[in-house]
Amino acid sequence: MNSMKDTWQLNLLIVLMSLLFSGCENSTSGSSASSKNGSRDQAKNFQKKEPINGETASRRKSSKNRDNKKKTNVRVHEVDLESLSIQSTYVGNLLPNQRVIMRSEIDGVIENIYFDEGEEIVKNKKLVDISTKELSLKLKIALADSKLAESNLNRDEKLAKKNLISNAQLDQTRTFAERASLNKELSKISLNKSLIKSPMKGTVKTRFVKVGEFVRKGDRLAEILGSRPYISQSQHTRAGNSSN
Repeated sequence: MNSMKDTWQLNLLIVLMSLLFSGCENSTSGSSASSKNGSRDQAKNFQKKEPINGETASRRKSSKNRDNKKKTNVRVHEVDLESLSIQSTYVGNLLPNQRVIMRSEIDGVIENIYFDEGEEIVKNKKLVDISTKELSLKLKIALADSKLAESNLNRDEKLAKKNLISNAQLDQTRTFAERASLNKELSKISLNKSLIKSPMKGTVKTRFVKVGEFVRKGDRLAEILGSRPYISQSQHTRAGNSSN
């Protein structure tokens, strides 16, 4: 009986110790599991909160940037189809189509100048007067002499028909009349030479004389450039239209 009682007590003690150890293990495993679950929950909550905070910060920044942007007034126009002009420009030397140097054809004094340097002039514009007053007086004298010579010739021809004068006297009268007529024409030519006119339309580049200056035949008066310039050698300007 005592042996059976001892055996039963020993078995009971072993069962109690096994229950005690199993309870300790469950408590430690539960605490560790609960700690692990708590850390996981904290991590999840942190991850959830972090993007929310970042999103709010980005929204604040975007709202600030929108506020900092300046408002600009915009006008809208309707676009029309038009032709596009295409030009190609090359460097070149601009040369006059004509270039004339006006020179004096007589000796005389510059009385008047009717142009300035750089002035655009037309054809037959009066430029310079060279001793025009003197030559005008000489022309008047030549006209008077020619008129008197014609009158004497008419009278002598009438007298010669009546045989009142000799043929030699009539020839002399005719010679005087012809000389007076030729002198009249020469006076007209000299007066025209004193009135310098432009032979073409263009621009005065240089003036070589001034009022009161004495010039001789062949002296330069002015340089005139033609009004239609052209581009020298291979330099050109090309233009074209391109429709869109």
